[in-house]
Amino acid sequence: MSGVPYTFASATSSIPLSELDTNFATPVTIGTTSVALGNTVTTLANVALANVTISSVASGIPNNFLANSSVTIGNTSVALGNTVTSLGNVTLTNVTIQGGISNVSTNSIVNGTSNVAIASANGAITMVTNGNTAVTIDTNQNVGVGVTPSYKLDVNGTIHSSVSSGNNLLLDKTAGAAITFNVNGNNGAFLSTQASGGLTVYTANGSGGSLAQVALFDNSGNLGIGTGTNYAAVNLYVGTATNGGTSQGGFSFSGGGTATFDTGHASGTASGATYQRYIYNGSVIGSITQSGTTAVLYNTTSDYRLKSNVQPVTSGLSVINQLNPVNFTWISDNETDTGFLAHEFQAIIPRSVTGEKDATKTEEYEITPAVKDENGNVTTPAVMGTRTVPVYQQMDNSGAVPYLVAAIKELSAKVTALEAKVGA
Repeated sequence: MSGVPYTFASATSSIPLSELDTNFATPVTIGTTSVALGNTVTTLANVALANVTISSVASGIPNNFLANSSVTIGNTSVALGNTVTSLGNVTLTNVTIQGGISNVSTNSIVNGTSNVAIASANGAITMVTNGNTAVTIDTNQNVGVGVTPSYKLDVNGTIHSSVSSGNNLLLDKTAGAAITFNVNGNNGAFLSTQASGGLTVYTANGSGGSLAQVALFDNSGNLGIGTGTNYAAVNLYVGTATNGGTSQGGFSFSGGGTATFDTGHASGTASGATYQRYIYNGSVIGSITQSGTTAVLYNTTSDYRLKSNVQPVTSGLSVINQLNPVNFTWISDNETDTGFLAHEFQAIIPRSVTGEKDATKTEEYEITPAVKDENGNVTTPAVMGTRTVPVYQQMDNSGAVPYLVAAIKELSAKVTALEAKVGA
């Protein structure tokens, strides 16, 4: 039967095994395991399986049959089939957290290269740069920059705001204290907004001290200094304003087509009330005072206690005769006037004239203005030049009054002597 293929329609166990050994080359080797036909094996060695599907596994598989019974992530060992909630020394790249809760422990987010840390402890958050706490957000949602916060925003340092348009710093407060200035922990001053749009400035005497209104900006742009409620038609008040538009204890300034400088006192103020004083070295050397109810005095220091070697004027007529009153026309408006030339008057009564004849000074002026961009930054500096301009003399004609009086007395004496002669 050697070399002749067999076709079996059926077979029985009576076929001699020698015939199978001769014609079918048994046994079969799988991996390194030899399997004889008709036998059963439960273990195969050195077998590589591809696309294997295990439909069921008996519980009797020993654990040592698994090559990796645990996985190490970072420095955390995770046993297969177990659950872990924390991992140590794990670096994540391009991480997306889609949902859930991320618990951050103290100093848990750190960039070692730039020394930046975001830490969470006891409900507060701190941000650290270069080893120093830069920002703190406490459990009351107060934010501190360079300082532990006590208010909604605490800043240790200078606040700078720069924008190309709109408000640099917007304080949205309908009425009440908008800004409080503290000195050594005590309230020192307040800026308080008004519902009408005005702004009032207060000062306080220490913590809990009484408030004093020192200035008021109303919603028309007027400024009041002192105490008052009505600042209509004026730009600057000192003292208590009245509905009459005058100041009771200071001065007011009102501007319009023609600027005016108004000072006033309440009705009934006694004569001699001071409107303005001029002080040198701690002493009053001049003033403007009220005289009665309809006149003003322009005063200069003249107390006898400030003078010595007092002698009568005997040269009144000769001095007056040297003065040269003239008629002239003002160059600025072509108006005619009468008076003196300052340098001529100075030669006769020098203390009544300031400045020197033909004096000049050099001043800087703008030839072409600076060019700025839309943000107000100078792109092309202004071109400046210098020029020589006159320094005009000024004078006070009242310096001639003593000589006028002396001259009148001299002339009066001469008239009296002539009358005596005629009468004789």
